Amino acid sequence: MAKQKQDKKVAINQFAIYDVDIFAAEQKIVEPAISQEMALKKANELFGSFFEGRKLSLAKYDRNNTIIIDYPNDILSTHDGVYLLRINNIKHKKLVKPAETTTNGIQDYEEITEDSNPYCYVVVDNRGNVPQMAIQKNSAFGDPNAVRKLLQENFNRQFVRDNIELELTISAKMRTSKIWEFCYAQCDKNGDAITRLSFVFPNQKKVAAGSRIQNPKGYIKQLAKLAKLTNAVKTCITMDYENADREAIEKNADDLAHIIRVCKNSSYHLHVYFRDYGLYRCDDLVRAMFPMEEKLLNAFRLNWSELEFNEGERYGLIYWCDFVNEQSKIYVDGKRVPFKTPHRNS
Repeated sequence: MAKQKQDKKVAINQFAIYDVDIFAAEQKIVEPAISQEMALKKANELFGSFFEGRKLSLAKYDRNNTIIIDYPNDILSTHDGVYLLRINNIKHKKLVKPAETTTNGIQDYEEITEDSNPYCYVVVDNRGNVPQMAIQKNSAFGDPNAVRKLLQENFNRQFVRDNIELELTISAKMRTSKIWEFCYAQCDKNGDAITRLSFVFPNQKKVAAGSRIQNPKGYIKQLAKLAKLTNAVKTCITMDYENADREAIEKNADDLAHIIRVCKNSSYHLHVYFRDYGLYRCDDLVRAMFPMEEKLLNAFRLNWSELEFNEGERYGLIYWCDFVNEQSKIYVDGKRVPFKTPHRNS
């Protein structure tokens, strides 16, 4: 099996965790395939039927419900209510290659555009009352939320095509976390590393009096003064790291976090960038992210039982799903994103 090229921007094995909530659709169908009451009782079964083929119907639509992008994808493997998907993006890359012509006997070159189909993995666990989904974070789609939105829309369209009076939302598992608490957990438990710290604050003359930094000291005072003298709109401090010392960062940058909390104004930002997790905003809600060894994906796809995970002959990926489900109980569903239901038959 061909191995995916290592992502240069983020570790290949980071997965964002989501809940799949299935509920009664508000818009009714004149002749539904089954009653809504029965559909709710069989919600998991009906959802699982989406994965019975080799591919999903996965597309981007315009306002007229016309397909404008048809995304390649594959249902790689299914076992015991767990499904492994591979979803490809469609990108266009410009390359410079030798042309079929020469000038004065010297090779000409031309710019051509070729399609590229980078992909990410998605694991769907349909065994519980609330199905769970894990979406790989890599540069194929960037933020896993892009894949979440794509799947949510197309799954709901599938309910419409099947004349089933159900809808679903795919909601990120999230929880509140204090900045340094999150930094320590991300680095110590998940083996991540801080790569950048960025602090942005506005010219104090350009914000309301109640949102100004009161009695600034040290380098904050000097930077605020410089911004005022030069009439800058805002000031940005950015520090890049190779081997970040978390304790030193917290000790010397905690006053920046304090400023963010006190000012409570969107003009102030303290961002921490991680090698694997990516961007984290001071005291923000954090998504449930878990690493996965690539061998679990390969074993699941090729029907290899990972016996070292347990004495039972079940696939290691299934045990990973069990582990994630247990560990993510401290998280709650993120804000549901409303789905605009396509026109149903009437």
